[in-house]
Amino acid sequence: MLMSILLLLAGIHFMVMILAACYSVSDLWYRIGDFWLAITAKILLLVFADGAIFLLLPSDLQLAFFWGQAGYLAFHISIFWIAKLGIFWLMHRRG
Repeated sequence: MLMSILLLLAGIHFMVMILAACYSVSDLWYRIGDFWLAITAKILLLVFADGAIFLLLPSDLQLAFFWGQAGYLAFHISIFWIAKLGIFWLMHRRG
């Protein structure tokens, strides 16, 4: 049980790191010509490390790691859309 909880948290952590690496594309867009190789390498390294960890885990523990990642990704996307709808609502409420 403890190992499943730790792997759920590790899955969340890896998803946060992967999303942060993906956001670095837009964060550094003004100098993308200088950083595209480092950004691409970091994203690929994280995705391959994530896949390796998932494949090396015993099958009974893979599900906890997967749900950590899928749960955080769903949370991240839903928070983004809730914020976007909230901003839209506030902008249209004024006028």
